[in-house]
Amino acid sequence: MSDIKTREIKGMFDGPILPVTLRLGIPILIGQVFGFLYNLVDTYFIAQIDRTSTALISGTAIIFPLFFLFLSLGNGLIIGVSTLVARGIGEKNQKALNGSSSSALFIAVIITIISLLFGYIFLKKIIFSLAGDELSDEAIEYGIQYFSYILPGLGILLIGYVFIGILQGEGLTKHIAIAMSLSTGLNIILDPVFIFVLKMGVAGAAFATTVSIAITALYVIFIFLTNQSSIPFNLNIFKAKKELVAEIVRIGAPQALSMISLSLAFIVLNNLVSSIGEAEMNSWGICGRLDQMVLIPAFSISGAHTTMIGQNYGRQIKDRLHTIYIKNTFFVMITALFLAVCYILLAPFILSLFSDVPAVIAGSVKQIRITALSFFGITIAIISAGTFQGIGKPVPALILPLIRFGVFTIPLSYIFIYFFHMHMEGIFYSVVIGNLAGAVISFFWTKNRLSNVTFRTIMAELS
Repeated sequence: MSDIKTREIKGMFDGPILPVTLRLGIPILIGQVFGFLYNLVDTYFIAQIDRTSTALISGTAIIFPLFFLFLSLGNGLIIGVSTLVARGIGEKNQKALNGSSSSALFIAVIITIISLLFGYIFLKKIIFSLAGDELSDEAIEYGIQYFSYILPGLGILLIGYVFIGILQGEGLTKHIAIAMSLSTGLNIILDPVFIFVLKMGVAGAAFATTVSIAITALYVIFIFLTNQSSIPFNLNIFKAKKELVAEIVRIGAPQALSMISLSLAFIVLNNLVSSIGEAEMNSWGICGRLDQMVLIPAFSISGAHTTMIGQNYGRQIKDRLHTIYIKNTFFVMITALFLAVCYILLAPFILSLFSDVPAVIAGSVKQIRITALSFFGITIAIISAGTFQGIGKPVPALILPLIRFGVFTIPLSYIFIYFFHMHMEGIFYSVVIGNLAGAVISFFWTKNRLSNVTFRTIMAELS
């Protein structure tokens, strides 16, 4: 096996920040763009089943928090194992790297088994609990169909994310881009086949996603089998090291819980919106998918940023940690503002692709015009969370979204709607306030932590 030094990326520990950020981040960005296209195309094909129906998008939209729940667990795994690998490379800790794959896989398999059993046993109860009072029986049935067919794919996704995390920690982000591109390309091809040719409807869209995820997972495993990664590959979960399992959970669990808290927040907001009306839920569901176009660069840079922070933290270069944070934060903030302006200008045209219902298009355009510019605040929070994860202090990454949603967005939504009778505008302005308040808190908390950072190595017994 190659020496650890061969895994070091040129410019990682000295020199300009932005070239390294772009080198690691652009492949992730490509993958994220394809991931966004997946959401866009999936929504488009579902809408084409009946462009006059509000039940189709509304029914699949109530599944979004469940989809996000699995993404949360998977993202926790990615952060846990990528941080472990990045710090292991920085520290030159071979034993930690040797046990990373089997230890992370152990966690993924356990979560997958529990999730699948729970999901199928309580499937209908879960869907009914997510639906608001104003959703039709037709919309609820669409939600049940969609979740039934996508659930196996979500389980496979968790396992695939283990290997994505290893590649991210090692800095081999080009493979991540290829994997995400492959998944999206397959989904674009399979969607019309299953939905229209095989006449599976909404269930076909979900099944196309499951098949795409499964094939992509095989591709990622192939990368390791052909030694394109220098991190030791071990599928035997019984070779897991309890110390590494604990470390992955310590770093990844707060990230997963952070995203789960977002999922719960979306459940509350979805329930509130769907109680207002099905047309409103349709608009909310479409925007929930389209909004990601503004946030894609932040998520992409965050993956690169966490790797950079983790490796420099492992090498104990304090001043560079602060420089990386400031430069990457400024970069994603400016990028988000530019994309938000484009999003606002193009909103009427984009939304006409997804519905022929005037109320749905008008509601979506209003939501975008009110909320889009505030998304730069979310990007600051995303980079801040990546910083905390990279230095092995993941708890703030859990607390920050709890503050944004629990203190600001959700309480204010109920106040604006039920006390000030602001209808959907009340939710929109609550989102804006939460995004801006979260940005301020995230930025100053992160700067303070980096000014007082202390270094902790991976367990001594693995050194």
